[in-house]
Amino acid sequence: MLLRKLLDKPASALLFEALSRIYRVKPWLGVLDLEGRPVICYPEAVEQDTMEDSQPPDDRRQQSYPTATGYIDSPLFIDDVCIGNLVGKSNKPRDTSFPLMLELLNSLLVSQIKNKKERKEILRETLDTYKEINLLYNLGDSISSCLDIEQLAKTILRESQKIIKSKSSSLMLLEDETDRLEIKAALGDKNRHRLELRLGRGIAGIVARDTKYIISNDVSQYSRFIPGKKHIRSLLCVPLKTKRKVLGVINLSNKLDGKMFTARDAKLLSAVAFHAANFIENAILYKRKLNKDRLKRNLERYISPHIVKDLLEGHRELELGGVSKQVVVLFADIRQFTSLSEELEPTRLVSFLNEFFTSMVDIIFKYGGMIDKFVGDEIMAIFGAPVSHPDDASRAIQTAIKMQQATQNLKPLNINHKIMSLAIGIGINSGEVIAGNIGSSKHMDYTVIGDVVNIAKRLESHAQKKQILVTRAVFNIIKDKHPLREIGKINIKGKKQPVEVFEIVY
Repeated sequence: MLLRKLLDKPASALLFEALSRIYRVKPWLGVLDLEGRPVICYPEAVEQDTMEDSQPPDDRRQQSYPTATGYIDSPLFIDDVCIGNLVGKSNKPRDTSFPLMLELLNSLLVSQIKNKKERKEILRETLDTYKEINLLYNLGDSISSCLDIEQLAKTILRESQKIIKSKSSSLMLLEDETDRLEIKAALGDKNRHRLELRLGRGIAGIVARDTKYIISNDVSQYSRFIPGKKHIRSLLCVPLKTKRKVLGVINLSNKLDGKMFTARDAKLLSAVAFHAANFIENAILYKRKLNKDRLKRNLERYISPHIVKDLLEGHRELELGGVSKQVVVLFADIRQFTSLSEELEPTRLVSFLNEFFTSMVDIIFKYGGMIDKFVGDEIMAIFGAPVSHPDDASRAIQTAIKMQQATQNLKPLNINHKIMSLAIGIGINSGEVIAGNIGSSKHMDYTVIGDVVNIAKRLESHAQKKQILVTRAVFNIIKDKHPLREIGKINIKGKKQPVEVFEIVY
């Protein structure tokens, strides 16, 4: 069969005729395949039955020899493999030049066959390269803008099956936490079933572990194959891998028309898998970033951005306990809120508080403070924990001033035809506290506790509308940076000695 495909019959006939004229003989010439069937006869009227009577000996490497019927047989070798025989008989029985002519004809035929074989291989390689480039181009064009992993996986399978025709396919990704392969997309199955494989188990698990493709054209003979609900006869499995890691595998099963998967199929699918892996990795990273951003936004509604950053970057563990820290504590409270809450209906009151707190929180975060808690209409903020700055006291004073200014700029409330303007009082204290996670293992809050906190709270309750009161501890830190006015000593509940108080002038 190979000889019939590679031998150029018209060119060979011309060679026979040309050499016959050069050597001035009228031979019977022919090429036989390995089964002794004629491929070419010269002249065409030669009796094929006569030619088939020529039976070459076992040693096919003998270049030429006379047979019992007068024929000379010259085996045709390509890369040390005999693919047929050149046979001939001269009309001049004692012509010594005929064997030389036959030897020359043999070398010319072998050269012709080699050239055609090489051209076929080049053409096949060119066609394979074209298919690969075309597939990768279509693949890149189809998935370059897709960041949904399942949709991406389906597109990769769809493009793969366009080139390597198969009845079904699947794409499995390796889960980092469990070291298990999970199906992310499958095509060609009426009922897709959920399948998980441990790394190293089954054909897919072995391919993912060893990062080498596997071809099995009879999976029933493959001892490591794990049968599923669908019937699989043959399987091609290649790894999905980037330069850094293995992401999973691509499976093609049951090649159409009962054909077998080949090394060429594996090479082509491996090229697809390599490029697809990069797109999948980008989609995974994008999804992780989205999840991280969503988690960050949700956490920041309850926890300071500094703590959230430390948690997400792995710099902090959520454990009970605390450490001693030097901080500045700020309390702010809406004046006459009780009467305000009695006048406003609940939904309107909640809406108002949300608007007020949003404005205040933005200011606190701007100056690096942390929201400790909301209690009714009251805000408690901390400067210096969990992240400290050398100017935490000044940051707290700037925050208090901006909060007062923002409150005064809020639109007055119209309650029962009465216009009410909002006003807040603020108290600030500085000193050493215990900062950390306080609560239980199931629910905890990052907060600060200590006498410093209690004094700041009592100071805020003494502050009048639009007033910012600070203790001597704060005064000593910021006296050269902010204008202050001495209020004097005031008695604070729970303290035996009166506390020196100063007012920030703004």
